[in-house]
Amino acid sequence: MTTNLAAGPPVVLIAGAPQPSLASELGDHRYAIARAQTGGLAVEWARDLHPDAILLAADLPDMSRIEACRLLRADLRVGSSMPILFLCAPEEPSHAERVIALRAGAWGFLRTPGTPPSWRCSSTRICRRSSTSTPRSLRA
Repeated sequence: MTTNLAAGPPVVLIAGAPQPSLASELGDHRYAIARAQTGGLAVEWARDLHPDAILLAADLPDMSRIEACRLLRADLRVGSSMPILFLCAPEEPSHAERVIALRAGAWGFLRTPGTPPSWRCSSTRICRRSSTSTPRSLRA
């Protein structure tokens, strides 16, 4: 599943249950969306796909998103600069949840459902930071 998207749109890998409104909104704004149903698939696909950002839902069937995040961070093919965000419900995560996520290597949280402009702004900012740290042509 290795791809070379040097000139293509930013790629966002979403792991967990389908997030139709988020995927649709990002797709409508020229993001390529890859959907992995499990944490294991997300780790495997991230190695080959080299996405610009990874979004982990709380409902991964095979592992916690904390474990998935740690596996992604430990994998040299994914890299420590890969933006990883945890999708969360509309309410704010607790302080303890934030600390655990940050220690696992997550960059932060993205609320779902949220307002589409906030998704776009967050995704644009994250993908821009990702592309400036490692050019896609070198990652693919």
